[in-house]
Amino acid sequence: VLTVQLISQSNYDLKVFHPFSGKFALTIEGGITYSRTDFKNDGIDYVTRASFDYYLPTLSSGTLGFKVFGGTGYITGDGYASSKPELINIENFRTLIYSFGGGATYTYAISESFLPYIFGGVSYLYFEPKNKDGIKLDPLGNPYSPNEIMLIGEAGIRFLFSEDFGFNLNAGINYVNTDKLDGYELGTDNDIYFHALAGFSYYFGGVKDTDGDGIRDQFDQCPDTPPLVTVDDFGCPIDADND
Repeated sequence: VLTVQLISQSNYDLKVFHPFSGKFALTIEGGITYSRTDFKNDGIDYVTRASFDYYLPTLSSGTLGFKVFGGTGYITGDGYASSKPELINIENFRTLIYSFGGGATYTYAISESFLPYIFGGVSYLYFEPKNKDGIKLDPLGNPYSPNEIMLIGEAGIRFLFSEDFGFNLNAGINYVNTDKLDGYELGTDNDIYFHALAGFSYYFGGVKDTDGDGIRDQFDQCPDTPPLVTVDDFGCPIDADND
């Protein structure tokens, strides 16, 4: 016969800062674009982007961040823009694009080094459609503005190699309320393009909590608290019964 006495104890109320809490990030990325336009064959081209992020401090697993970015690249396609090439005798296009904008990011820390995120934003887009010989496309003498507002949705993953350095992968959709990214307005659907990027980030600033008790070093009066010890607002172990 075995008897066991179990005495209940309070759950540890651990408070750990999100890995990005209060941090800034500088990111350089490059990748591809995939366009859906009026041309028969969708095309793949390249794009580059630089961005600057700031993340709000938090003790939760998810944090909100804000991003500003700028990028340039191309979208492309071929196979003629019309079922009647004798009317629109343009076989291909390659449109130069510039974008500058910003938005908000939500990043969830599955672990300290694996952080998926979603991003939504808006940007200014300048586009210049040409054929692949560099001749500017002027569709049927119909002028249009090369300046538009673009909506962006993106999902990705950030991998942290250290507190200061990481690698990123992402993919997104870019929507513009125009059918002339390829130089032509044919059909009822607007042109659209997708992107897939990879790059590196440098992180700096952020909340410092050396002993990991959820109290910033600048306010921590007991900076060497052992792991799994519940602390008060000053970072010192709680001693409710004064023993």
